[in-house]
Amino acid sequence: MSNNDNGGLLGGLLGGVDNVLTGGEQAQGKGGLLGGVVGAVGSTTQGLGNALGQTTAGVGQAVGDVGNTVGGTVGNVTGNDQRYKKSGI
Repeated sequence: MSNNDNGGLLGGLLGGVDNVLTGGEQAQGKGGLLGGVVGAVGSTTQGLGNALGQTTAGVGQAVGDVGNTVGGTVGNVTGNDQRYKKSGI
């Protein structure tokens, strides 16, 4: 990404390394080996965040379902069930 106006062997070598690592000035640092690594890391962390969000949502749903089941069972044991009240039991 540096502007290598220096001619000669060293300038050409530095420009070549810059192009390989960053994609050169045309890619504005988003290409090359380093750009690929940064893009992959960003995608990986986003994927982990999505998976974590889905996992916690699933855990919350499971806990809610358990709470509903326990609440229903407690209601049945304590006589809070409307089916029995309607039939006179």
